[in-house]
Formats: sequence, C-alpha cells, structure tokens
Amino acid sequence: MLLLAALTVTLAGCAKTPPSPMSPEEITVPISSSVSPLVHPSAPLRPGTIAPPGVSSAAAVTGVFSQQFGAADQASRSAVTVVAGRWRVQRSVDLFPETEPRGLLASRERVVVLGRIWQLYDRQGRRLVHALSGTGAVAFSEEGEAVLALDATGALRRYSAATGALEFRVGAGRGGNVHYALLTARGPEYLLAGGQRALDPHGLNPPRSSYVQAFRVAPPYSIDEDHLLQATDSEQDWDLPGVVLVGAVMGESCVFARRDQIFITDRSLSTLRSFSGSFLPRTLSLDEHGNAHLLVESDRGPRYWRVSPEGVLGLNVPIAGGGGVPAA
Repeated sequence: MLLLAALTVTLAGCAKTPPSPMSPEEITVPISSSVSPLVHPSAPLRPGTIAPPGVSSAAAVTGVFSQQFGAADQASRSAVTVVAGRWRVQRSVDLFPETEPRGLLASRERVVVLGRIWQLYDRQGRRLVHALSGTGAVAFSEEGEAVLALDATGALRRYSAATGALEFRVGAGRGGNVHYALLTARGPEYLLAGGQRALDPHGLNPPRSSYVQAFRVAPPYSIDEDHLLQATDSEQDWDLPGVVLVGAVMGESCVFARRDQIFITDRSLSTLRSFSGSFLPRTLSLDEHGNAHLLVESDRGPRYWRVSPEGVLGLNVPIAGGGGVPAA
C-alpha cells in the first residue's frame, strides 16, 4: 500500500469503518470533451481490473530518499529496513534561525534539510553548502551524487553532493514564473514540471498555465566564470493550459496528470499514451508496476484512483472531504 502523504492527511478525519473499494462493474468513468490533445490523441479511461501491487522493494535507489515524497516516483517509500530496538540521538546540529524547516532528504552519505534556507550536511553534521530556497523543489539526483535546487532567480543549480561545490547553473525554461514541483535528474537527463505562479498582487492576471521541460547535459560541463552552463542538448518543453499539473517518474516512464487528462511520456517528453476523463488531480505517485495512484476531485467528490499504464481505472474509492470539482 502506497504511503501517500496527502492521502494520510485527508483520511485522518474519516469514520472508523473505511469505505469498501468499488468493484470494476461499479466504477464509472465520466468523459470530458474539454481535453486538448498533446502530440498523442487521448483515449477515454475505462473501468477494469488491475492486479494489486503486491509486496516488493521500492523502486528508488537503495539508501537514497531523493525527493520530499521518497523518490521521483513520489511513492513515499524507502528501500531501507529500519532495525528494531531502542533509539537514541546520535548527533544534533543547530540550524540557521531562519531555516523554517519542513523536511529532510537523505542519501547514503549526505542529508539535506529542506526549508526557507536549504542546507546540505555530511553524516558527521558538517554543513557543506546552504542557500535560500527558490521557485521550486530541492532534490537529490536519482543516483544521489548531486543536489538540484531552483534559486531565487528561477535558475536551476547543480551542486556536488560530495563537496557542496556549485557545478553549474542553467536558466529554467520559464524562470521564476513557474513553481517547479517536480525536479529530477538521472545521469545526463533532467526533468522539471510545475504550475505558473500567482505573481500579480492585484489578482488581475491569475496564473493560467503549467510547464514541462526536459533536457540533457553531461560532464565535462562547459561553463563561464559565473558557472552558467553554455549549452544543453535535446531540449523539449511544453506549455499546457491550466495551473494544476502533477507528475512522477519511474525508469523510462514519466506520468503526468492535469485537469481531465493523464498522459505518459518518455524522459524526452515524447508522448506514448494519453487518457481522458472528468477530474482534477491533486497528487500522483507510481508503484513498481507503473500504476498511477491519484487523489482527484470529481463530480462525485474526492476519490482515490488507481490507473494502469493502459488507461484502466481499477480502483475508485471515495474519501472524506468536500464535493465537486473546484475551479483550478
């Protein structure tokens, strides 16, 4: 069972007896005509049966908790087994008073404190680098050898996890106009995705779009005296209608969801499959079989969905909360 953080919070106020999952025959999939196709036309989601994920190790690299929700698959699981017995504090480190901590990331040898100021530490508690958090997530690369962070100008910075040294910075496609909720890198492949930020203090120009960017860059990096990367390869990007965009990555597969649409791409953003319904996604994670686990708002209220890579909606469970689809 996936440990979806948002699901845990939502279910905290549920009744003592949880609702039973619907059988495939009871699942209804409302169809929306408002989907604007990407490169690949959308097929409607369809009810069916999906085999349960079963018990297996997490898809993340062992010992690397690279994202705020586990790994790029956003599944909130760790491949590390916690030993039994009494626990005690081995080391305590004073953070900056301005940190406003909100979470931790961990690799085999390093720890990142997330907050208004993010900080990289070695396992002895020595601070290697710190910086003011910018317009997006802070994450380890999927292998754990680098820290990725958006700075206050909307540029992506890559730091060596071993030394804390800045390796390069490169302008993200929409700069500080987008909050990049998904940020990941595997080897030379980089992926950023998020929604437009509300920057008009008067609310006259509300955010209306979201953005996905992929590019490749491999060492040795060609940088100038300010560590600005001089070139990227195979860059692809999309501007999408609507500010809601959630995504997760596992292996070669990238799964995104926006209003009324789930689409699957490779890491170069070549669209493989696209499915439509009538819903607003709130969170998304992937299990080891590539099934997407979503919290959505629908015309039947908040729901927990499990959707296969073939577009089969195999689980559709009501959860506690308000009803209807908000205008987002």
